[in-house]
Amino acid sequence: MAGLKTWATLSAISALALVTACNKPGATSDAATKEIEAKLQQQLLDAKPGDVIEIPAGTFHFDRSLSLDVDGVTIKGAGMDKTILSFKGQKAGAEGLLVNASNFTIQDLAIEDSKGDALKVNEGENVIIRRVRTEWTNGPSTSNGAYGLYPVQIKNVLIEDSVAIAAADAGIYVGQSENIVVRRNKASKNVAGIEIENSQNADVYDNVAEGNTGGILVFNMPQLTKVGRGTRVFHNKIVANNEPNFGAKGLEAYKQTLDGIGTFFRGTSHHNSNVVVDFVSETEAHVRSIVLAVHRYTKERPDGILYGQYFDTVVKVDGQWKFKRRELRTTLTTDYHVRASNPIGRAE
Repeated sequence: MAGLKTWATLSAISALALVTACNKPGATSDAATKEIEAKLQQQLLDAKPGDVIEIPAGTFHFDRSLSLDVDGVTIKGAGMDKTILSFKGQKAGAEGLLVNASNFTIQDLAIEDSKGDALKVNEGENVIIRRVRTEWTNGPSTSNGAYGLYPVQIKNVLIEDSVAIAAADAGIYVGQSENIVVRRNKASKNVAGIEIENSQNADVYDNVAEGNTGGILVFNMPQLTKVGRGTRVFHNKIVANNEPNFGAKGLEAYKQTLDGIGTFFRGTSHHNSNVVVDFVSETEAHVRSIVLAVHRYTKERPDGILYGQYFDTVVKVDGQWKFKRRELRTTLTTDYHVRASNPIGRAE
């Protein structure tokens, strides 16, 4: 992990104002809330490798996603029941906190009631999630975010001593990753407590999965470039995971994946060509097409350009062809916000 060099601390005066406003019965302070949101978001935008961003005890309200895309940053609170980032009433963004970075540590805080996933860490190396609680405080509901703790496409990830409650898909999910340790966590009231998907070399132990629809799941999804293997699940307490499945289905599930796009991009332009359709049967087909996608961001940064191929599966339902699955494989990117995607294989 990168050395910790710079301490970035929220101003004591602003933090005290917010904590006072949040803890005083009946008090509301939109101005204080917006000030703290702006301060924390600015710290994340201005972060440099080695920074430690400390968030004091208190309940902090945000109406849009927070994001970080700098390597070597640590975010730490005063405890998972003391420092609470609340996204109840979130108006914009697909996650509570979205991280696209390596050498990242987050610990000792809670993320509550995000519109989509609570904490998503996407594409990086050396990620530590320690003593973090994610929760939808109204309990199980289809309208909850899909994932609590959600590292995907990570090399070397540790999730420990954390809590995940009431996610509409999985409380703790690790996907398309390798070298994984998930230990001493508690997952309850989720559709899936802990889920390891298309990942390699995962140790899942000393966890408690209780009161979910399913306790601990390990599986491979077809047609993904990473095939899971080498997962060990041991010394866990898996009890009474018989609750009804409250996850979103069909169109509603797809709509949830689109939340926040309008706040991340100013505009996008997708150009598809060379469409090839291979019929598997009268009701199913595989479709390949070339895509050139240009993304104009809300942040001041160059347009992100992606060139690649879509691999789709479509099915015929009630006389209409509908998408069942889509996978994007990239050939090249320029100034794109995702550092790496499923590549198109080439001969040497």
